Amino acid sequence: MSTAPAENFISRQFRCSGANMRHIIFTRFMGKHEALINIRTLEVIAGKLPRRALALTIEWAAEHRSQLIEDWDLCQARQQPKKIPPLE
Repeated sequence: MSTAPAENFISRQFRCSGANMRHIIFTRFMGKHEALINIRTLEVIAGKLPRRALALTIEWAAEHRSQLIEDWDLCQARQQPKKIPPLE
């Protein structure tokens, strides 16, 4: 799958959901569209992305799921997350 220009995406911002702190990434596409995605299930919890942007985000998250969970845990411990490469 070919990728969209990287400058169109801002991904991998972690958010907590209430008291039960789920593994969630916040994705913004072209500054207009936003979605919250569960890292473990890759389900969209809130918001909406264009079909292509969602497919690329899910592909990237699936490829890097264990790294995303590790970074989530680092953030919860107030530590610096590690870099995760973009979708190739």
